[in-house]
Amino acid sequence: MRILIVEDEITLNRTLLEGLLDEGYQVDSVESYKDAEYFIDIRNYDLVITDWMLPDGNGVDFTKIVKNRNSRTSVILMSARDDKESEIKALEVGADDYIKKPFDFDNLLARIETRLRFGGSTTIDIDKLSINPDEEKIIYDGNEVELKGKPFEVLTHLARHRDQIVSKEQLLDAIWEEPELVTPNVIEVAINQIRQKMDKPLNIATIETIRRRGYRFCYSVLEEVSVSDKVLFVKTKNDSDDTLVKNLQEKNYSVDVVNLENIKMENIKNYALMITDLLETDNDTFDFIENIKKTSNRTSIVIITSKDDSRMEISSLKVGVDDYIQNVYDQDIILARIEARLRFGGLNTIEIDKLSINPDEEKIIYDGNEVELKGKPFEVLTHLARHRDQIVSKEQLLDAIWEEPELVTPNVIEVAINQIRQKMDKPLNIATIETIRRRGYRFCYPSAEEAK
Repeated sequence: MRILIVEDEITLNRTLLEGLLDEGYQVDSVESYKDAEYFIDIRNYDLVITDWMLPDGNGVDFTKIVKNRNSRTSVILMSARDDKESEIKALEVGADDYIKKPFDFDNLLARIETRLRFGGSTTIDIDKLSINPDEEKIIYDGNEVELKGKPFEVLTHLARHRDQIVSKEQLLDAIWEEPELVTPNVIEVAINQIRQKMDKPLNIATIETIRRRGYRFCYSVLEEVSVSDKVLFVKTKNDSDDTLVKNLQEKNYSVDVVNLENIKMENIKNYALMITDLLETDNDTFDFIENIKKTSNRTSIVIITSKDDSRMEISSLKVGVDDYIQNVYDQDIILARIEARLRFGGLNTIEIDKLSINPDEEKIIYDGNEVELKGKPFEVLTHLARHRDQIVSKEQLLDAIWEEPELVTPNVIEVAINQIRQKMDKPLNIATIETIRRRGYRFCYPSAEEAK
């Protein structure tokens, strides 16, 4: 797993770098915003740790860049700020966790492990194909596939970044400890082994070669379990429970409140997130969390407790908890942290009036009917819908969507916008994208008339 550290304080930067290297991670470290931008452009990272204040920028803006490049990359934002507004802002712009300075390295390490586990280090299940990175095991249609070493790592990396074209250089940087000591043809050898040992015997295709650009995972029959916006709240005696439930409901989340003894494990998979307090004993808590994760590893778990115990916090994160919040926090911070977990946990579908855009399945539903729009036009529409309160320039769209924007001309944006209008807007008699002269585009659905 590769991590990028962005921290201008040299001693802390070095401490984090050495500590994470000792834990076996592949780590790059930089001290400026400009260098961080360079590294995020040339390499794929599983996780980014960034300081808020940088000499030539800030971690909030960098978080936006990271998430625009790849929403699957986890971001932990560090800051000496202790006001609730800063933490809420960090989580709202896309950070997956927020840690206040000074902090204990073991606590940070537990949070890194949690984000990596939740962000993609667990089993990748796609139709009949199951890739388990922890055990270096591939199962296809119930049978184990004999693929180990670098070919396994190449396949896993491409599967984790299956919405991207990954260059040979990026694969070398992500997988080989000393990429400068090997030649790019080792990638071709690994790809060939995947095709000979796995694709050919099974009569499937997993990797597509994109001429002059790299490779893309192409095993396309996906089995995505859509994650709802339902929250399961395990009732405690805490007086603040009712306030939190009400706040979540006001945000249009569907919240079911149950007592611990009434939980039905087989129903856990129907929830995007579960909120609970610590149980009577540590072992009770750990057993409960492990049972939840065994039942549904897609359900996020948030512990909200009054117990100020860093040892318990670290242990909880290690056994599968996705966030550990002390309820002495302001309700706004608690709500922001929960929404960050829900956002990262898979609530990617954009619902606006009669329009539903599902990025995970590359599917658009309008008024109950599917709209045939795929590829770059779909990505352009999705990006504009996600930033519907902004004017987005052609350059920003190119940077957000195209892997190598410098190799394409801006008119590809016009082509994509035209396809959206011809294939979707015109047949449905709606308008989704407004052209702002000399500035870019803005998502404009629904119009005042359509919203009536």
